[in-house]
Order: sequence, then C-alpha cells, then structure tokens
Amino acid sequence: MMNLNFKIIALGVLLSVVFYASGLLVILTPLPLLYVFLSCDRKNGLVAMFLSSALIAGIYVFLFQGNVAGALPVTKYIAVPGSGMAGFLSTDLIVFAGIGYYTFFLTVAFVIAEGAARRFELLKLGGFALLSGLVVITIFVIAIDLTGAIDGVASIQSQVKLLIAEVVKFNQSAGQGSSEMSFISGHVDEIANFFIGLIPSLVFVFSLFTVVVNLLIGRRIIRTKHAFSHIHNVAIFRLPDVMVWMVIVSGMAFFASRYAP
Repeated sequence: MMNLNFKIIALGVLLSVVFYASGLLVILTPLPLLYVFLSCDRKNGLVAMFLSSALIAGIYVFLFQGNVAGALPVTKYIAVPGSGMAGFLSTDLIVFAGIGYYTFFLTVAFVIAEGAARRFELLKLGGFALLSGLVVITIFVIAIDLTGAIDGVASIQSQVKLLIAEVVKFNQSAGQGSSEMSFISGHVDEIANFFIGLIPSLVFVFSLFTVVVNLLIGRRIIRTKHAFSHIHNVAIFRLPDVMVWMVIVSGMAFFASRYAP
C-alpha cells in the first residue's frame, strides 16, 4: 500500500508541475493534488503539496535567482509563468510572484479536498475554495507592495505602458496595422488605466473558473472513497439571487465609473 501511495504522490506532483508550466492547462494545476488527497488520504496529499511546491520553488530559483541580466538562456526551452516578463520585471519579483501563483493553486486543491472530506455542499465548498484562493493572492500582492518590488498602482501602470509601447514598436517595425498602432500609441494612458481597473475582475473570474473547472472534473474522475457522492444535481445548480444581483450591481458600478459624466 505504501508503494502505491508513493507512486500516486509522484504522479500527482509531476502532473501538477506539468499543468502549471503548460500555459493553457494551468487551471488544472490543482487537479492532480486533489486526486492524491482524495484517493489516498490527507497525509499523502500534504506530502504531495510540499514536494510540488518545493519543486516549483527550485525551478524558479534555478531559472531566475542570481542572474542580474535576466532569465537564463534555458528559459527559451523551459517556460514557466512569468518567464516572459524577465525583460521587464526584476528576477526576484518573478520568483516571488511565481511561487505565490502556485500557492494559489495549492490552496484551491487543499480547500476543495478538505471540503469534500467534510461533505460540504456545493455552494459552501466552492465558496470557501474561491475565497481562500483570493485571500492567498491578496496576501502575496500586499507582500510585494510592502517589499517595494512594485511601487503600487503607479508602477503597474508604467509597466503596462512599457508593454504597450513595445507592442506598438514591434508592429510598426513589421509594417503591420500602422493606423491602429498610431491610435493605440495616442491613447496609452487611457488603455493602461482601463487595464488596471480590470485587474481585480480578471483575477476574480480566473479564480472562479479555476475552482469550478477543478470541482466539475474532479467530481467526474475521482471516484475513490465516493469523495463527491454527496453533491447531486450539479446541472440544475443555481446561485442565490443575492449573488446574481451583486454581480449585476458591480458591473453597473464599473461602467458608471468609467463612462458616466
């Protein structure tokens, strides 16, 4: 039995890291760890989380730490989230943010596994997982701000403007979309401000999507110990009216703040 657990742990760690580095499938990062938690037990799940986080931290440190000029050449062949920003952000910030990003996925996996083990209903289970993930993101953002790696919103705006300028420059040098690029270059401030205003919403939607996808797929493929057998009728699940109205009011407030005189 112990050998079987080691095999499942190793497979879970490997798949989680592969999903994390895959780009498109990054939202599936919690799924292998969730499988280890629910198919084995809590102890094996925590071991898998520890090993995967240590591996991710080691990868980031190896690729970025101590290299003043930017990412090592090997990042051309080994892509992890944040590696494309090596020319714009400090390597220390990329390492810290990358570890924080993976910690978000670990938190989602842990909370879903604990909630399933405690037989939480669907809304409570998903709500706790979403809230916990958002708390982790908030903590890392505050930590980055306190360390001075990014000087608040103004620094983020400057980075966004720099990225826009690079995109415009690249397209103009290639002779593509000159009129569109001219329009963009003339409205850099507005585009940057709009993007900054969207960041909280994008983070929330991404977090919600991650929780929902891992819950739905996990419910389908993790049959061991009947982990999700208490959750029924997912197809007819409906959010409470108060939550729907919160989304509607928030959307109205966002557009009112942007376009109202």
